[in-house]
Amino acid sequence: MSWTSWAVGLLCPLLACSVLTTGGVPRYQLAQDTAMSATPPPLALQGSLSSATQASFLTAIDMTDPQTGFDAGYWHNRFSVWTTDDGGSRWVRHAVPWVPKYDPNQGSPAPTVLFVSTKMGWIAWIAKVGQVNRLTVLRTTDGGRTWTRHMQEVLPVANYVQQISFSSDQNGWIRTFSGGAMNQGDTSIFGTTNRGQSWKLMSSTGGYVPNKKATPHALPEFDVPMPMVFTNANEGWIATGNFMLTQKSIAMLYHSTTAGRTWYPIRLPVPRPFQRKFFATVGYQPVFSGESGTIPFEFMGRPNALVSYHTTNGGKAWTAGTTVSLGNQLPLVSCFLNPNIGWIVGSTGTDLVRTHNAGQSWSSVPVTGALASMLYDGYSVQQLNMVTPEVGWMMVENVNGISSAVSTRVLKTINGGLTWK
Repeated sequence: MSWTSWAVGLLCPLLACSVLTTGGVPRYQLAQDTAMSATPPPLALQGSLSSATQASFLTAIDMTDPQTGFDAGYWHNRFSVWTTDDGGSRWVRHAVPWVPKYDPNQGSPAPTVLFVSTKMGWIAWIAKVGQVNRLTVLRTTDGGRTWTRHMQEVLPVANYVQQISFSSDQNGWIRTFSGGAMNQGDTSIFGTTNRGQSWKLMSSTGGYVPNKKATPHALPEFDVPMPMVFTNANEGWIATGNFMLTQKSIAMLYHSTTAGRTWYPIRLPVPRPFQRKFFATVGYQPVFSGESGTIPFEFMGRPNALVSYHTTNGGKAWTAGTTVSLGNQLPLVSCFLNPNIGWIVGSTGTDLVRTHNAGQSWSSVPVTGALASMLYDGYSVQQLNMVTPEVGWMMVENVNGISSAVSTRVLKTINGGLTWK
């Protein structure tokens, strides 16, 4: 099994939550297209939203504050963005042009979505056109009502868009992946300095797949999640994870000061229980604020554990926080509001744990109520997005084992995760 398959739904790239409920009574109301209407779209209030021919489900959630945010997903096989300005009580749907229709038989990942404000956002995907891989990037400056399109050919090892990251309105990056096996795969980074109107290759791994455009000092050839963040136009961090035997420190974090052109490993200390043992690590979304930063890593061995690494000097030095035992739970979903305040939950329902001091200590919040019921019914946690220490959303998903129909539900908390509804 590859690390990618272990890590399906791991990341919370600052995505928040909304709704497309499936069955029962929905938590929120949706309005069609750009007309604010009290009447939700067909099927939004009745029965399942997913079927073999007409699939409707969420793929991403992105709240910018407790009142304003976005959903993205498929509505009757067509990609859409929903917006809210009242904390999720009402939603307006905006059909997104140019995105390929959902095809459950094709197996292609959904487009990747990022909003950095109530107005500015991007959607990106890669499609095979003949023998060419074509990157398409859509950009909105009016909250998803209208979109502009950029298309370009990309190298053959760039098959999927895995993440979009912007440090400002102008400077952004796209991380792509070749697909992999046997824990190997190739990662490429593309950059823009003009809001995504054009993109150029910054770095590309070569080795797993023959790559004539491989660059020196690129990222390692790992088939693992590689969540990234750029703190300014030049400086970026990627949590690569790693796998090692009998090590006191390992390179599982990579740093760039050249806008993603070159990457160099940062060695982090290994917790004592994992020294002298074989283990693997999975990195989660880095979060920075000024010189302060935190990156959670999961150590997979016997037992599994979570460790958050924290810096107070811009990454010159890192210290490990308290080790949190995870049993055999895989995968995890994490969300850090800032370098100090964060939450971790197991995708299949381990207790929610949270920290207010960058992982030096953790408190446990039992999973109960509506969340526990849905996890019991086969739903798994896909995204967790806290926008304040008290207010946040969680998206859960259920994939029918027979029909492969996808159903998504969203819960909201107003007390820091103590209760969800």
